[in-house]
Amino acid sequence: VLSCEDIEGKLSQLESNSEDWQGKVIWPELYAQIDKKIVQVLSHCLVFKIPVPMSALEAVCESISGHQEKLNQAIDLGLIEVGSEVEESDRIYRVLRILPHIISSIKLPEVPDVYSLYEKGSEKLFELWGKEDNGNEEKWREIFRLKFANKENSERFRQGFSRMLEAECYQADEAYESELRQNKTEISEDSLCIQLEEYLYQGEWRKADEETAFIFYQVMALKNIRRGDIYENIQISILKEIDQLWVLYSHHKFGFSVQKEIYQSLGGTEEYNEKVLEAFGNKTGWRQGGKWLYYPKLTFSLDTHWVGHLPVLSLKIEGYGIGLFSRVLGQGETMLIPNYLLRRYLKDFNT
Repeated sequence: VLSCEDIEGKLSQLESNSEDWQGKVIWPELYAQIDKKIVQVLSHCLVFKIPVPMSALEAVCESISGHQEKLNQAIDLGLIEVGSEVEESDRIYRVLRILPHIISSIKLPEVPDVYSLYEKGSEKLFELWGKEDNGNEEKWREIFRLKFANKENSERFRQGFSRMLEAECYQADEAYESELRQNKTEISEDSLCIQLEEYLYQGEWRKADEETAFIFYQVMALKNIRRGDIYENIQISILKEIDQLWVLYSHHKFGFSVQKEIYQSLGGTEEYNEKVLEAFGNKTGWRQGGKWLYYPKLTFSLDTHWVGHLPVLSLKIEGYGIGLFSRVLGQGETMLIPNYLLRRYLKDFNT
């Protein structure tokens, strides 16, 4: 079975056979060595779908006494796949995918117990893999898949978004978007702007800006809108609700409608004009000294003299823009709000 290319198909064929096929796959001597603790350890480790470092397996098994010994026993028995990496610190492990099919007691823990394992797994993998130099999208997807699987955590999508921004890595961005789309039925359209209003009320302007971008990601997933089409297709009612909150709590200093007025005053139209856009960046404070600013260099305060400085909805890292509204220009510069959205303002955004 293990050498078969279509393992799942072979298992289905065996399961449909009335004979004792499990006995043909695992010897009785091996069954005798699989005790209750090993079953628990293997069951907990099933939360991971891809091979992970040993410390990740230990993290989800820490509640089981003697779990390290049992993990080692499972490896010795050939029940856990071991990577071929030379250095132990680089080596990765995974429970054999076939085991739950042949040993019925080895299975994911029941809900809600499994939720805490998803959370522990996600946090540990972010600790291990959540770095700027991690360009492996599969690893990022596993981090977000585990985070989103914990349905007891009502903040899981927002927390994942913060993790994605913290990583400053475009593979994390793409993995986050992909996993969020897989979980769109868990997103509520009715509560999209609740947390935004709370941040604005508290004067937490950077959190409010990130939350605004998070709203766009949720809409993108909910409405099955491609990232490149979100500017044209996000409902104008959502744009207006976001704008009204920004304008209200900033006392008419920030908001989409404020930005639209600045853009129009500079001669901006629905047609692309780079000089107007640069002037717009100069006027809002996004562009200083002839260059577009990195996200951390922006001023997240109502005390700034820049009108229309927020929301920005994007951030810039070396050579790549993270977030919905990044457009790479010459020399790797990033314009934070593109012409597409400004054109949408002029076309549909009447206040």
